Amino acid sequence: MAASGRFVTWLRKGVVVPLVVFAQQVDQPSVWGWFLGFIIGFVVILVVVILVASILHSASHINRGAREAVNALRDGYRNTLPLWDVARIHREVRGISAAARTVRSALGG
Repeated sequence: MAASGRFVTWLRKGVVVPLVVFAQQVDQPSVWGWFLGFIIGFVVILVVVILVASILHSASHINRGAREAVNALRDGYRNTLPLWDVARIHREVRGISAAARTVRSALGG
């Protein structure tokens, strides 16, 4: 019982007492298992919450980067659309050039 009185004195002074010391001061041995279970459960839940939060943060960052990449690809597609007309323009220029040669030869040149 002296240890229990010391624990109460420590709490009155505001000193943080480790849970292990508290569990050792309890007379019932089955309580130690409960404290250990709660501690392990709390640590596991805390680790899971931290991992899920970091995964969600990473997913948000990846999503932002993917949206920027898609927008850049759309801009690139839009900016290169005139290149698809180069073949058509080339055919028309060849036709105009052939017609000009024909006119030139008809005029005696």
